Amino acid sequence: MKKTLLSTLILIGLSVVLTCAQAPKAQRLVLAEEFTNACCAPCASQNPGFDALLSANPNKITSIKYHVNWPGPDPMNQQNTQDVGTRVTYYSVSGVPYCRQDGVAPAGSYYLGAPANLTQSMIDAAFALPSNYEIQLYQYIPPTNDSIYVTMLVHCVLPDSGQLVAHIVVIEKHIHFATAPGTNGETDFYNVVKKMLPTRSGTALPSKMVAGDYVIIQSSWKLASVYNVNELAVVGFVQSNSTKNVRQAVNGSNNPVIPIYSNDACVMAISNVPVNSCTGSISPVVTIRNNGNQPLTSLLFSYTVNGGTPSTYQWNGNLETLKTTDVALPAITYELAANNPVIVTTSNPNGAADEYTKNDSYSTSFKQAPTVYRKMNLHLMTDNSPAQTTWEIRDELGALITSSGTLTQANHEYAFPIQIPGGGCYSFIINDAGGDGLCCSNGYGYFQLTDSTGTVVTEGDRFGSQVVSSFRIFSAAGIDDNSRDKAFTVFPNPVSDLINIEMNVTGPGSIQVELYNELGANVLHKEYTGVASGMNTLQISADQITPGIYVVKVTQGSKVYQAKISK
Repeated sequence: MKKTLLSTLILIGLSVVLTCAQAPKAQRLVLAEEFTNACCAPCASQNPGFDALLSANPNKITSIKYHVNWPGPDPMNQQNTQDVGTRVTYYSVSGVPYCRQDGVAPAGSYYLGAPANLTQSMIDAAFALPSNYEIQLYQYIPPTNDSIYVTMLVHCVLPDSGQLVAHIVVIEKHIHFATAPGTNGETDFYNVVKKMLPTRSGTALPSKMVAGDYVIIQSSWKLASVYNVNELAVVGFVQSNSTKNVRQAVNGSNNPVIPIYSNDACVMAISNVPVNSCTGSISPVVTIRNNGNQPLTSLLFSYTVNGGTPSTYQWNGNLETLKTTDVALPAITYELAANNPVIVTTSNPNGAADEYTKNDSYSTSFKQAPTVYRKMNLHLMTDNSPAQTTWEIRDELGALITSSGTLTQANHEYAFPIQIPGGGCYSFIINDAGGDGLCCSNGYGYFQLTDSTGTVVTEGDRFGSQVVSSFRIFSAAGIDDNSRDKAFTVFPNPVSDLINIEMNVTGPGSIQVELYNELGANVLHKEYTGVASGMNTLQISADQITPGIYVVKVTQGSKVYQAKISK
């Protein structure tokens, strides 16, 4: 009996050991980030030994070199000041040479300071730590040698949390100068940062990651200030902004990324949804990506607006791995509200269960369109590529009312006065052929559409390829803002119990007060007679109107005053 019990305990213990041994563990690649400068004498004396240590450990450590702008001018800094400056600020670097191993790592396994003091034992200690992630990083430069394309797959194998971010850094592995570019005599430089993708801020990851979670990042860079395109490479890493600890690093490869799951469709974006709307119907366009390792041939869509009855759509096609496509969904109707959430969910990729459901849904929202006056103003500041930007206004039937034509002046503020012909629903559409709005690689601009009272219909700068914003025009006959007068005010606004109309009456006589709702319907008419000259306050009970937006129109003889109010 005792022998049997002992054997059982041994087997249980062996089972526990085997289970622990089989637990997921990703081999760490250590990251060294060095800050240096071509005019820094200590950099010249320390870099040869530091580079030799890195070269002796190609499977344990990789590096990124940031060239700062002190103590003297450095062409490699001048070619990329912003990315370097961001990392200098991030680590509060005040002197060079300076090295960070894995940002900040657990005590006993990290190093920060002069690169000459980094040792083999420090690299070994950091290399021995388990990592929370496996990372694949694919790099591709087309035969034209004008751009680099990257795809990074970050796969969580151990739970992690914090302000997690993924970085992709394009580096030039070796830059050789015939004559030293600075004053310290160095002519050879290694792993020099050229560009951080998609931006120097990196890509935010979910704040909580569990085993099996993953994120795919795709980006590209049009090459600039590259000495030798054959020396280009990429380094990727995952870092916690909460602690500055680098969780994992990876060197780029020419091997395409291999997805984790077979049937895995990802909803990436929803477009063709207006910022504002005054109709009860939209036709969303959904961008999907095939994150599975086999072609995606079918997918079921379900979508709602305002939590109403879902509409469904069966898509069929042939989408290769990591390719994207836009799917135009049939129109869906809804009851327009002040705020209108749109939710799209996918299921049944290739007629099977989706193996990773966390990327199956995407949501956006739009607001009810404002009601404004017919006289409008568009202020538009162009970026460095003005011809890429166009705008137009169309009525609810799609007829063109007015448009921009070709814009030719870069970094110029245009002012377009606009007169809408009548009441109803209209759409303002602004397009950018470059796909980045009025910002980023083409410089920075903005747009703002207002009516003559200053009410903002829409505004922005980073909008991708297109923004659609709707607005409704007060449609009452004679309603316009031509005769606004400082001697005429309506208060409070929004109104509560009473609508107070304060005006300067130029002579005794009758005064007509009318209220029009958003559709232009006359909802109140009142006439005052025998009003004395001078400032007068007329009062109307607000109980006579329901909540909404109204135009108050006051007529005295040939003079017409008006104001927009809400309740």
